[in-house]
Amino acid sequence: MPESRAQFDVDDAATHFSRIIDLVEQGEEVIISRAGTPVVLVIPVNLVTRGRPGGSRVGGGWPTTR
Repeated sequence: MPESRAQFDVDDAATHFSRIIDLVEQGEEVIISRAGTPVVLVIPVNLVTRGRPGGSRVGGGWPTTR
């Protein structure tokens, strides 16, 4: 993981969403915070799907809230 990540608060993230996508497409990781507390880490999809360890979740796929 990068040592320094771009960080946006929720309002700025909404305003600069295209910029966040551009950063992530370039391999950056972006933190989105609410009231100074990090709540979301945006990472490139290839980091999520590459080398994912198997066996801990039957069926694989994206996690859900169900």
